[in-house]
Amino acid sequence: AISVYFHGRRNRMTVCNVGDSRAIIGRQEGRSLKALPLSRDQTPYRKDERARIKAKGARILSLDQLEGLEPINEQDDSNNDEDLELGEELDEGGDPPRVWS
Repeated sequence: AISVYFHGRRNRMTVCNVGDSRAIIGRQEGRSLKALPLSRDQTPYRKDERARIKAKGARILSLDQLEGLEPINEQDDSNNDEDLELGEELDEGGDPPRVWS
């Protein structure tokens, strides 16, 4: 779900999102319109979201890891400044990481 609150005369808006919803805004640039993101996906692929999930005591595992078909890698990625990239192999396999508590 997405909510947007416009703050009247302050010329400001607040955007809130939960789950897999996204919000964008269009900005005129010359004769074209450019899409700008107003929200970020709340997903374990983001480093800050992984840290938040782990701090609450939950684990991030795929179904194959949960069923013992793939090894569980509980490495600490606090030294890694990057979000995880989705690769073709993950999309083809259909087994993304999920949050388990």
